[in-house]
Amino acid sequence: MVEGISIVSNILIVIFIIISIFSWRKRGVKPKNEIGIAWGKYSWVDIVSGIIIGFIAMFGIFFVESRFSLISITDINIGRLSAVAAVQIFAMAILEEFACRGLMLNGLMEVTKNKYIAVLVSAVIFGMAHAGNPHATAISIISNSLGGVMYAVAYLESKSLYLPIALHFSWNFFQGPIFGFPVSGLDFSGVISQSITSNNDTLMGGMYGPEGGIIGIGFRILVIVLTFAYIYLAVRKSKEHNCKYNC
Repeated sequence: MVEGISIVSNILIVIFIIISIFSWRKRGVKPKNEIGIAWGKYSWVDIVSGIIIGFIAMFGIFFVESRFSLISITDINIGRLSAVAAVQIFAMAILEEFACRGLMLNGLMEVTKNKYIAVLVSAVIFGMAHAGNPHATAISIISNSLGGVMYAVAYLESKSLYLPIALHFSWNFFQGPIFGFPVSGLDFSGVISQSITSNNDTLMGGMYGPEGGIIGIGFRILVIVLTFAYIYLAVRKSKEHNCKYNC
């Protein structure tokens, strides 16, 4: 049943990707501009900001869980930091954002003609696509769906893939290879080794990691708030924002 949900979700992603491509060809527009991969004057700011926001969220989860003795630190070893894991996480962030935000979300907006409905539907599909991950639960699917909203907000508000890619990479990189949490059910050898001292999987996510728990959901909401703060306070107040990707 769970595997079936994941398969159907991935089929839907492909369908909406195809819709995007055919729509752009029909209108004669450049996919590069529609997807948001054109390098702009402030693209590097989006990248740095995405990394910082992701770090703040994951450090917050780690701090809360350690502060309330839900986890305990057993070892810290910088030698466990893996370049292979970093590249793997970076590649996955690029692939998922390119497919799910750059292509699928645009396809949904073509079909629905409403970006809010498109964001909601794309988020649900994104969440269900993770249903086949090890140790996935109903809460993890809800959390991953909220993650879909989180990345969609970063994409649509920045009008670029660079912010959601950086945010996605940062969230997963600090989650696994740095703080030692499972990443959507996948284990990474973190710089920080930790042991779980609470059996409250609903709160913490259990073996799925923070993305499967209520604490993680709370920090996803914080990421959405911080993303809006970055866009509206740091970007849209800039006199040069209107030419951000065209100057």
